[in-house]
Amino acid sequence: MFNGLVIDEHALLALSSAAIENEWFDTFPLPDITGLKRIELDDLCYILSSRADEKSRLLVMRAGPQGVFASARSPRHLFDRIVHVSLSQFENGISIPVKWRSFHEGTLLSVYAQPEAIAVKQRAYFERAPDDTSHLYAYAVTDSVEEFANVSLDISLFRHALDKYLDAVVAAPPVAPHDGGAFGIILTEPLGTTLVGGHSLKEWYGTRLTAEQRSFVDHDHKTPVRLKGAAGTGKTVSLAVKCLIDLYKFEDDGRDARVAFITHSVALAQDVIPGMFSALDPSGRWLELTRASLFLGSIYELARDLLQYERKSLKPLSTDGQEGREFQAILIEDAINTCLKKTKFAVRDLAACSADLAAWIKDPARRRGLVQELINEFACVIDAENIRKGTAAADSYVNDRREPWQMPLRTEQDRQVVLDIHEQYCLELERSNVLSMDQMIADFNRYLLTHEWRQLREKNGFDLIFVDEFHYFNRAERMTLHNLFRRSAITEGRLPLFMAYDLKQAPTDAFMGRLREDAGNMFKSIGAGETELVELTQVFRSTPEIANFLRDLDGSFPALDLAGEWGAYSSNSVEPHGDVPTLVTASTITGLVDDVFRQAQSAANRHGGRQVAVLCLNDDLFGKYLKLGRIADKFVPLTSRDEVAQLKYAGKRCVFSTPDYVAGLQFHTVFLINVDRADLQDDDGIGKRRRFVSRCYLGASRAKKALQIVSNAERGGPADILAGPLTAGSLKQIV
Repeated sequence: MFNGLVIDEHALLALSSAAIENEWFDTFPLPDITGLKRIELDDLCYILSSRADEKSRLLVMRAGPQGVFASARSPRHLFDRIVHVSLSQFENGISIPVKWRSFHEGTLLSVYAQPEAIAVKQRAYFERAPDDTSHLYAYAVTDSVEEFANVSLDISLFRHALDKYLDAVVAAPPVAPHDGGAFGIILTEPLGTTLVGGHSLKEWYGTRLTAEQRSFVDHDHKTPVRLKGAAGTGKTVSLAVKCLIDLYKFEDDGRDARVAFITHSVALAQDVIPGMFSALDPSGRWLELTRASLFLGSIYELARDLLQYERKSLKPLSTDGQEGREFQAILIEDAINTCLKKTKFAVRDLAACSADLAAWIKDPARRRGLVQELINEFACVIDAENIRKGTAAADSYVNDRREPWQMPLRTEQDRQVVLDIHEQYCLELERSNVLSMDQMIADFNRYLLTHEWRQLREKNGFDLIFVDEFHYFNRAERMTLHNLFRRSAITEGRLPLFMAYDLKQAPTDAFMGRLREDAGNMFKSIGAGETELVELTQVFRSTPEIANFLRDLDGSFPALDLAGEWGAYSSNSVEPHGDVPTLVTASTITGLVDDVFRQAQSAANRHGGRQVAVLCLNDDLFGKYLKLGRIADKFVPLTSRDEVAQLKYAGKRCVFSTPDYVAGLQFHTVFLINVDRADLQDDDGIGKRRRFVSRCYLGASRAKKALQIVSNAERGGPADILAGPLTAGSLKQIV
């Protein structure tokens, strides 16, 4: 047994996408993997890349009976977290997820060692500068939260590993068998690799880009550009290709240029985009630039870093948009429950508001739907416009005309009640000692107007900014972008801002404001100058049959006055033909679950688990299905976007999630379940209908070759949004 495991920074990138079983941690065996070698020296095991040298930064892990893996509930999950912490130290643009609850004391760091479902309290401990070096030392795991002073730090193992390192670099590796699956470790393709189809940056630019994509990639930096396209038209690929080409041009020209690739999701920035970059350029040049630099992360990570929250001991609710909304839902429900315990609110205020809203607030069975509506109202209106009780903005909120997409609040008292809940929600945030994402963005916008930022803007601002999934950004988030540029990047009032989006994939109304903007004003509010539009019309993901279904489903969207930004689906697939998507109505919930997962398992056996997804449109049912023991071994769950890295463990199991969590991913086969009439009533408002159709559109558009829609007869059968595709023949009903 080894007392230490040592991995150099370049080998970490390869191992970050490896599927590792728990038995691997006995002896750390390594099959014949190109570019990696395994060396045994004394009681140490080294896994090194061909690029390892005396300047390489190292991850050193204490192993053996007293090591980090010995007490870990799940060694593989711990290893994944240790690798991620290492990459966050060694690479730019990678951060530790907020859910891991990191604590710092000088150069010491601790994080939760396991996912919540496995062991909440176990924590892993790191020394981020052992002996004042730039290496990282993972030295302990505890079963509960402990003070750093109470956790033994044996630095001698680190010193021993460092002393033997150069001997390991020059040592010849033993001959390894050519059997990648016999050692408990399988090197899988990084997420994002499939999105570029195995083609290099040179191949994409030279022969694979369409004329529309090429015009975007070749666009100069004198004006902001909107890249609009339906799902599967290659928006993210186009952004990635242009980002690398422009970044390398800056580097080759010797310019100290700063480039940002900003997303709304940490998972997209850390698990998908790097895989795309690595597939486009396997040399990893984008990680080793000497003049130009790249920030890759979410808008919240950027805000957190520039506002220096770590130094101020402040914690945001999250740095991932989707994860943050989940935490927000918990706090809003707590706020509602607290308000209901107050006599004035429960007796007088609710009695004065409309009967429908009062009944909705009082009914625990309908609570999830209420919370989702309030999340939308807080994010898109109240927090976005900094509305607080007792202010002129609050008076305007209470008295102004409401837009059809907003939460149905028919009377002034209805809106006052919502402001009461929001006030209590803000108190819940303060008690939890965290800032909401909306509060963080509001502070960020104010910071970007300070004298301090004016002084630092030329140093820390950007020359070029790319934004993916722009449809997730609300008005306040969009307004941060123009102040992030260096002044030298401005050309006659225009900024080199490149935005990719598809408004119909937005599961919330974040892109809209209370005073609804038309398309032109929506982009003018960014402050980057008049934008140019490049629209992608060729679909490369889905078969023509799935594209036809999406086109007909598009007709179910309610009309929104967003001019050309809300035009009809106009994309055509260039992929080979396949089967027409099908609609199946299960007579019972039990029958639905059993039949769908039986089919999904069969498909996963044929295509691989990472290529098959079961996506549930109803969040409450999704939570219940996750707990069903009889299907637990048939799927890998994705319950947030930051879990997408766990797809490497899918094997022959399908992926089970909701449309929101798999945005940006694609699958050979998709089962979209619970598209039920019960979730969309005739009297539901425009906003709820648009969000329902968007989630259905988002889920269905993840499918490349096969799509099955499933509804439940006990919940009213198929939702009426499927009537158009059924009539047009792009959806075939199976009896």
